[in-house]
Parts: sequence; C-alpha cells; structure tokens
Amino acid sequence: MFYNLHQTVTKNAVNVINQNSVVPTKFKTAAINDASGTIVDVLKAQLESGKLKELIKFFQTSGIENSFLISIISKKYANRLNRYYSINMDDAKNIADKLIPNVMNNFISVTKQAPSKDDGMFSFLNWLSGNTVNFEALSVKMNTVSFA
Repeated sequence: MFYNLHQTVTKNAVNVINQNSVVPTKFKTAAINDASGTIVDVLKAQLESGKLKELIKFFQTSGIENSFLISIISKKYANRLNRYYSINMDDAKNIADKLIPNVMNNFISVTKQAPSKDDGMFSFLNWLSGNTVNFEALSVKMNTVSFA
C-alpha cells in the first residue's frame, strides 16, 4: 500500500519538486520521500487518535482540496521542507500546496475505486495500523451499531 502512495507522490512530484529550483538537486529525492512520509504520519496520527469515521469520510469524499487533513499534511510537509532542506517557508508552503492536494486526490481516487481490494481504502487503513485491525469489518460494525 505504501508503494502505491509513494508512486503517486513521485508522479506528481516530477512537476512540482523536480522542476522547482529552490529545492537543491541533492535533496530532491529526499524531499519526495518526505512527502510520502508526511502523508503517512498525519493519517496514522488521525487513526491513532480515534478519528476513524473522519478518516473513512475523507477517503470517500471528492473535492478534498479544502479539507482539514489536507491543510495539516501541507503545513507539516512545508515545515519539513523548511527545517530539513533549508527552503524558505514561503517557497516550502508553495511546494506543499501544489503537491499535497494533487497527490491526495489521485491516491484517494485509486483507493475509492474498490475499497475492499488490495489497493483500496481498507487495505491502506489496515496497513497504517500495522495490520492489527480489520477496518472493513470495523466499519460495518460502526455503521450498524448506534450509541446511546
């Protein structure tokens, strides 16, 4: 599952990072890898903080550009670009704002096509959790159980 995410990041990064002169050539590959890592870190933190319903909704929604999670991922990625690659914050924000929404739109469109398949949303959520939870079964239970 991480491979699919990383491939999506790499495809989108060609236009944003590789053609951006503010990212030093020797750091371009690392900056691309950091984009994948940032996405995983933020989504995993959401999962670990018990925001499963919000995370599932995020993966099922179209038009995520203005979502809270996209904003968090973009800010965290901009901070990493600034801190680790000495890119000034304005340029780092510009790169993150161009890259992250496109990556997530493309990745979500793939995971949405067949949520139960190997490259689907539930497989990704299972991978994020270290395969400790079957999120497809949990999602069904969450939708059928009502809390008082």
